[in-house]
Amino acid sequence: MTLRAALEGKRVGVVLSAGYFGFYGHAGFVEALEQEGVEVAAWAGTSAGGLIAALRAAGVSNPAIRELLSTQRREHFWDPDYLGIAIDSVRKGHRSSGLLKGDQFRALIEKHLPVHRFEELTVPLLLVATNLTTESPVIITSGDLATAIHATCAYPGLFQAVRHDSGLLWDGGIVDKAGASPNLCHRVFKASRRLTSRLSQVAQWRQTSGSPHLRCELRSRQPAAGESR
Repeated sequence: MTLRAALEGKRVGVVLSAGYFGFYGHAGFVEALEQEGVEVAAWAGTSAGGLIAALRAAGVSNPAIRELLSTQRREHFWDPDYLGIAIDSVRKGHRSSGLLKGDQFRALIEKHLPVHRFEELTVPLLLVATNLTTESPVIITSGDLATAIHATCAYPGLFQAVRHDSGLLWDGGIVDKAGASPNLCHRVFKASRRLTSRLSQVAQWRQTSGSPHLRCELRSRQPAAGESR
């Protein structure tokens, strides 16, 4: 049975994993999936996967995502905070948690988002970040969209931690590379099928041959009493 046949007529939730600069792999996966006629009813992601999941959930088209990724340069997001880091290293503030302030990255996100809050999305979205203090996952399904994307993509040491209602947040891939537990995704998605795109965390220079791996996992659940398949 083909993947398309397995998903036909089902409510499909797509989960996109963490993966350093894995935006490109996830974007290609999502575009190929939708070209095959798979209609995604809900999205979840962490880190690089969170960015792509959020853009699609917000209604940004696959060609627009492709163009966005292919035209970005270092100067579009590079805003080091040398003075702030020096001051905060004495005050023990959060700015010493990363080199980049993240203001330019946040502005870039906001510029390309057609909607700005989770509540404006037409499909469910779940993003995962990491609480810098407790080192525990933070599940974000409401509030400001750009803040959540910034938080799930705030790679340790590169970006400063992001202030959020849940505290100071860093990249979700630190504690949850797959983009939230299956049970949690099912509760949010209410989907009968969960498709996960999991990028390898092995650095390319460590691989014996070939390009970075991408593995797709299809999971299903039994509907609860009263639910339809």
